[in-house]
Amino acid sequence: MTKSLRYCLGTGLWLLLFSFSLGVQAQVRLSTQGTDTQQLYRLSDKFNEKQTQAFQQLHRFLSEPSNVEDYKHLLQDTVILGLELFAPDGSPIVNEINSNVGAANTTRANTLWTGGRSGLNLNGEGITFGVWEAFDNTPTGQSVAAILPTHQELAGRVTIMDGAVLPGGLGANHGTHVAGTLAATGVVGDAKGMASKALLHSYDANNDEAEMAIAAANGLVISQHSYGFNASSPTFQSDI
Repeated sequence: MTKSLRYCLGTGLWLLLFSFSLGVQAQVRLSTQGTDTQQLYRLSDKFNEKQTQAFQQLHRFLSEPSNVEDYKHLLQDTVILGLELFAPDGSPIVNEINSNVGAANTTRANTLWTGGRSGLNLNGEGITFGVWEAFDNTPTGQSVAAILPTHQELAGRVTIMDGAVLPGGLGANHGTHVAGTLAATGVVGDAKGMASKALLHSYDANNDEAEMAIAAANGLVISQHSYGFNASSPTFQSDI
């Protein structure tokens, strides 16, 4: 390679990088145009301080033996999600992360239900969800993938297709939770699923592609799959 060609290539690469840098800076300026960024930084500092104080208060609260039993679930997580504030009696108020109704409000599924503003009165009648699940462990240490068919929110609407329910009627915690988000009746108000009158076909994840093809041939149009490769695994790249 000649000296002049190397010079031209080097100059061209520098100009390309410089242009890219200017483009990124322009994009940042455009996306924050009209935004009081200093106020946002001040808000962030304020909320960080609020969160620090809340955790300090929580630790003081849990240092009292009489409070530990009622709030021991807060001790079981390395990170406590959604700790916001404390009630007048000093007990912690934690944001709920298991409210299906909250999710329905967010997705506007509630507008489709009977009484919803759409006027469509759609509650899942005539719909069947195929729910494929990987195996998880029950409290007894056994592995199962099936939805719990006797759960009060799902009873009478679950068909176990290939994942056997264990003796004693145990079902998979995760699979049952997913099924509830899809189609819980609403015996407990906040648990009501997106389509509370839909039917559920429960499968384990083994041979899922072949089973999906057959299910689709038999008229299934909606399937749920909350499983996949572990992205933190050292073999993740080779797994995929």
